[in-house]
Amino acid sequence: MQLDSMNTKPQTQTSNIEKIVVSTQFSGPVPPPETLAKYEGILPGVAERIFKMAENEAAARIRIEEKETDNEVRLTKNIVRSSFLGVFFAFASVVLLAAVACFAIMNDYPAVATGTVVVIASVAGMFILFRNRKNKPNV
Repeated sequence: MQLDSMNTKPQTQTSNIEKIVVSTQFSGPVPPPETLAKYEGILPGVAERIFKMAENEAAARIRIEEKETDNEVRLTKNIVRSSFLGVFFAFASVVLLAAVACFAIMNDYPAVATGTVVVIASVAGMFILFRNRKNKPNV
């Protein structure tokens, strides 16, 4: 410390100290070669264990992705099958109800025929209404 003749306060000199921090990162199960060599120097055989772990992890991911793909294929097949069965049974129901209406008209039962036609129309209307709601996005 130095004392200034005019000023009685001590003066201090400051020095600028800079720190440089170096950081390295890696992603994935296998470290960079330099790090792997250091690991191997500390614990012989560890590199083989790290590679085996990476291979096992990759194999497990492949199995999981295959299961997900199989499940998606099964789900798609079930959706197609359900859609087909729904359309088939709807068509069969309409044909059956139309046959009942024709039978009622031929045997002089106009009320039954009218009721059957109303049922066919209402079922078709509900089908169209719900199908349109299903295709619209929720807001």
